[in-house]
Amino acid sequence: MKKHLFLMIISAMMILKGFAQPSAAAPTPPTRSAGDVISLFSDAYSNISGSDFFPYWGQGTVVSDVTIAGNATKLYTGLDYQGLQLSSGLNLTTTSMQKLHLDVWTTDVASLNVFLINTSTGTAVQQSYTVTPTASGWNSVDIALSNYTGVSLSSINQLMFTGSGTFYMDNLYFWKADNTPTLSNFTVPAKVLGNAPFTLSAPTSNSAGSFSYTSSNTSVATISGNTVTLVGVGTSTITATQAAAGAYGSGSIAATLVVSSPPPATAAPTPPVRSAG
Repeated sequence: MKKHLFLMIISAMMILKGFAQPSAAAPTPPTRSAGDVISLFSDAYSNISGSDFFPYWGQGTVVSDVTIAGNATKLYTGLDYQGLQLSSGLNLTTTSMQKLHLDVWTTDVASLNVFLINTSTGTAVQQSYTVTPTASGWNSVDIALSNYTGVSLSSINQLMFTGSGTFYMDNLYFWKADNTPTLSNFTVPAKVLGNAPFTLSAPTSNSAGSFSYTSSNTSVATISGNTVTLVGVGTSTITATQAAAGAYGSGSIAATLVVSSPPPATAAPTPPVRSAG
């Protein structure tokens, strides 16, 4: 306990001496519905209660609460390893969480190992994912939970950070993007082979995600960006796919392109004049 208090004093002295820190707060997270987020530390969401960011596991790291541009932030000083004890196990499986987000600012942490730990069996099972932050700028990191195949996500009791150096952290939360955007008003006009390339009009959507387009039959039509080039007669399904953005996941909508043959370049031959009989 005395060592713990001594480390806290050293950390406070470093802050008072002007330890390097961000000039701006971490980026504001996107607005997500409450059911899509399990927040551990963020001003943007409601955090779960009872999390201990400074359990003493014999580490040399010290965790301090600081304010950066009016925003509550965690400062990890002299990192070797540092745990985060949750009040109860999180079931990230039944809640369908997809990613772990954190914002990191550092000048000297080259590699930050982010562990998820399951202690529900009485013996800790843990797995890490390594983040390589860019120095002296906020790094917004989204770690897909599919990277943690070696630990059961049905009861995550602890997190842990390991590395060397000092870093600031904000917006630590699990999230999923399962709100499907509502897409409509996507049509593709019928065309005649030989028509000039044409531009697709984006569908109407309640999401701000960008669109990409594909052609199911590239012998009929090819697509570059949102420009369609006709190459043959027939039909092709043109699919508009919207990327995930904000609280919305990816979505798609399709329309059918029909390309017909051009009319003959010349009229039919005039039949010879024949007598009525």
